[in-house]
Amino acid sequence: MRGESGQVSIAVVLTSLAVIGAAFAFTVLAEAVDVRSSTQKGADSAATAAAEQARDQWIETWLRAQKASPKKDPREDIDEDLPEGEKPKDDKDEKDEDKLPVEHFYSPPEPFWAGAAIAAQPAAAAYAQKNDGGILTKYVPSGGNRITVDVFRAKDTKSPQGKKYVPAIAGDSTATAQVVTPPGLFCAPLPHGTWESWTLECISAKGTASAHYAKGVLVTWDKPAFRKMYTIRLDR
Repeated sequence: MRGESGQVSIAVVLTSLAVIGAAFAFTVLAEAVDVRSSTQKGADSAATAAAEQARDQWIETWLRAQKASPKKDPREDIDEDLPEGEKPKDDKDEKDEDKLPVEHFYSPPEPFWAGAAIAAQPAAAAYAQKNDGGILTKYVPSGGNRITVDVFRAKDTKSPQGKKYVPAIAGDSTATAQVVTPPGLFCAPLPHGTWESWTLECISAKGTASAHYAKGVLVTWDKPAFRKMYTIRLDR
């Protein structure tokens, strides 16, 4: 409004400036929120990708570490105690040994997590980069099958007005992904297997999965079934 002198009042000028300032602040704030959201998405993706890769390597390494041997006939221990002249002639060959049942010595999965989690760092960095050029600034594997990441991202301000005062907007976010061990996990060889070919079956509250061995060597494992048992949970 103009006063009697025809000049614009100070109140109107201040109000106009306030409106312009509010519009400018809202524009910059909206861009900042967008950067923050995008950075969090990058952190979530990085942590999840690392956990997925670590899970697969962890399970495979654990399964390869299972110890087994041909199960001896208890009578062999008795024969070893006999005098040399009374011991029966040993005419067994390798084929006979292959047909023996399996004696399994269980190795728990926990000791193999650290190595698998460390090896998954490149996957975290790659997925952070895929989300609008995010940069992985921290990667911390920890107990409980967890991986924590920090991701940083900066972008030029889009609005012409905002560029004059805030040339770039930056944000950083944290995310933690956990590979959840299924409750009630129990693993044992299936009956009727032989040293030549046998199957390890793992049962838990989240389902059943198996791995197949030739003698003491892992041949194949049911990756989808183990993934279903070992789910991934995302925390922020």
